[in-house]
Amino acid sequence: MPTITLGSPKSTYRLNLIDKIRAKGVGDHVSLPQLVVCGDQSTGKSSVLERVAGVPFPQQEGLCTRFPTEIILRHTSEPLRVPASITPSAGACPETRQKLQAYHRELSDLSGLPSVIGECAALMGIRGYCSSEHDGAGAAFSPHVLRIEMVGDTGLHLTIVDLPGLVSVSVDEGGEKDGGDGDVRVVTDMVEGYLKSSRTIIMAVIKAGNDVANQRIVQLARTHDPEGQRTVGIITKPDLINEGAKGQIARLEDVEEELASMGMERSTVGDVRSFLTGLSMRFYQLARAALDGNYRGPDWEFFGMPDTRLRAMIHKANGEYANRMVAKGHLRKVRVYMDSRGRELPGSQNPYLVEELFHEHSSPWRSLAEAHLRDILTMVSQWVQKAIDYTVPEAPVDRQIRTTICDGSMYENERRAKEELGKLIEDEKLQPITYNHYYTDTIQKARQDKQSETIRAGVDSLDNYSLRETERVVEAVHSGIVTDIDEQACSEALERLESYYKMAMKTFVDNVCRQVIERHVLVPLPSLFCPTTVSKLSDEVLLRVGSEPEIQRARRAELGSLAQALRQSLVELRGTA
Repeated sequence: MPTITLGSPKSTYRLNLIDKIRAKGVGDHVSLPQLVVCGDQSTGKSSVLERVAGVPFPQQEGLCTRFPTEIILRHTSEPLRVPASITPSAGACPETRQKLQAYHRELSDLSGLPSVIGECAALMGIRGYCSSEHDGAGAAFSPHVLRIEMVGDTGLHLTIVDLPGLVSVSVDEGGEKDGGDGDVRVVTDMVEGYLKSSRTIIMAVIKAGNDVANQRIVQLARTHDPEGQRTVGIITKPDLINEGAKGQIARLEDVEEELASMGMERSTVGDVRSFLTGLSMRFYQLARAALDGNYRGPDWEFFGMPDTRLRAMIHKANGEYANRMVAKGHLRKVRVYMDSRGRELPGSQNPYLVEELFHEHSSPWRSLAEAHLRDILTMVSQWVQKAIDYTVPEAPVDRQIRTTICDGSMYENERRAKEELGKLIEDEKLQPITYNHYYTDTIQKARQDKQSETIRAGVDSLDNYSLRETERVVEAVHSGIVTDIDEQACSEALERLESYYKMAMKTFVDNVCRQVIERHVLVPLPSLFCPTTVSKLSDEVLLRVGSEPEIQRARRAELGSLAQALRQSLVELRGTA
């Protein structure tokens, strides 16, 4: 059987016959073979048409195809001639049909094509091409067909149809969007009228920078050619692929950053234990640095925030407490001597006098110490919350760590601290006991100072005396000595009280700061949330504290799949660059 080519006389005859039938408008009723270039606006359809057919359609910013254009290429040995005519649509009225069919123009080359397009647009009543008095009433698009024949040495036997670009909103005369939807329907119906023909080869033009799945021409092509047997996809503007790669890189960075902010995946008990162990080590190191006063380590950023330098805050609070004890810790009642008389002789002291004086004198200690402990506990609790917020990146997890792990230990530490303070206060209610030489030294110094003052006052009371008048000096000194034995007893009791009070107050302040605050509040602080604490948690508690919420697990899976797809897309995009 002989091979039939497009250049054979028989093929040429058939192609010419098809073109004559199409010129009579029969194509609206009978499917004829044709190649249709279609796609969204600004995808480069005119460039494709020029490349395939060699027809230089006008291309400029804001200019778009407003009506179908048929280009018929026929190869002959005759000189090139380019006749142009208009085929009215099937729904045109007789007057319009007559006007459009009357248009004929013969071109010697393609340089006059832009003027032909302008003339045809004006005849079709396209907005922007009509006379000024009728321009506002014109349509943005027309279903009438501009027919351009290229007969001569073209090298091709081909019929191509250039269709207006698909739009999502209506356009005005300058090609700008005006917000209506009438033009959208007109263009869509026009394009679908060509695509639904089984004799139409669909050349779907797609811009490289756009998502293929979102371009309407792809959706329409799948509707009218579901098996894709007569659809050819053409990707234009490949230089946008590099911009797409940059976008993919930026998107991938965002996805990976969000994944990193979610922390490690925790799908098993082991994962949760490992996750909490890492967090607890950070908290432990932070607490140790805070207690040691090491604010220049790796967590310097945390210690730059307000109220985070715990050791400095504790020192300041303890110093203020010591000052309050000096200023407000005593409550003197000298009437206690008369109220404490027992079986002792006049001038003698009841052995319980100093004890009772001290208990009365130191009665404010309890309230001052308890207030100081409350301040310290509040300070430490606030610091723990700041430390957890800093070391634990996830809001649900940090709340669980505070309530499930830390709060129980903090309550126990508070209970022990209050119990220890209670013991110290009860100890001060016992009989005063000391083996500190400071007590006796203070009493001795007080007596010496008083004697020296008495002697000095007695001598100063004499106007003139000589060394021979010793008796006068002795009498003057004796006159300054208290003869009231009860007053003498009170004076000696106050000396003992003041000496013992000073010594006991300093000891009590130190004990509160060391035995109560350091031992029961500060020393256990790092172990509130440390690896040892985590290792003792049951699987049930571990999962309750550290497992990922369902919404986060779903988001992690979504981001993981997206990151993998973006990486693969990036590899493919770079491979085409």
